[in-house]
Amino acid sequence: RFKKSLEQFVGHEITDESLCHSLEVYNRNRMLLRELYDLRRQKPGIITAKQTVAVVQASMLMPKEEHSEMLFDLLADLRATPPHAEGRVRLILAGSLCEAPKFDLLDMLEEVGAVVVDDDLYTGSRYFTLDAKGDGNPMESLAVRYENMTSRCPTRIDFENDWGSFLVHMVRRSKGHGVVNCMVKYCEPHTLWYPDVKTSLDQAGIPEFLLETDHEIMSLGQIKTRFQAFVEMIRGV
Repeated sequence: RFKKSLEQFVGHEITDESLCHSLEVYNRNRMLLRELYDLRRQKPGIITAKQTVAVVQASMLMPKEEHSEMLFDLLADLRATPPHAEGRVRLILAGSLCEAPKFDLLDMLEEVGAVVVDDDLYTGSRYFTLDAKGDGNPMESLAVRYENMTSRCPTRIDFENDWGSFLVHMVRRSKGHGVVNCMVKYCEPHTLWYPDVKTSLDQAGIPEFLLETDHEIMSLGQIKTRFQAFVEMIRGV
């Protein structure tokens, strides 16, 4: 029914061939984004947290074909770039259910001696985790992808998804030293799940920093002081 209503809106039939082509285009873009994240884990510092979020946001807005070509060129440059984050604290970003983290905050993390090596953000790894199968019925492939989107999301009210354990695994895989949880104030779903996430990280011995953000301008000076203390605590200074 949705497909038929969309055909009426655009004024022409949506063929299986065009859908299959679209699946291939989107899957290629997701594959390239995953490679970007693999490189960031392997070679910390080759791309900043702000730049990484900007690349993912661009993928959401630009024509996928154009974005993939630009991303392909970027990856070629990054493969030839040596890591330059020696001695920095390796952090994982999580949360930000409603919006992308503010770029000022991402820059601030790196200013105090940290480097972001992975993330569990909606404008990050959550966007490209799962592909749609390119064989068979394309409509069914799309439906199966949406049905099987098992990212740990508090808005889904799926208590089988252990968000805390998922983050612990991400920290281990990325060889991270700590987690920064970004939570918009008064976000009820995130507030409900946060205690379980915090408990899982504590039990695994992983330092965690809760960053409560506002939709409006925040006092960046106080946050920078807290970031600095968190990084120094991990270093054991």
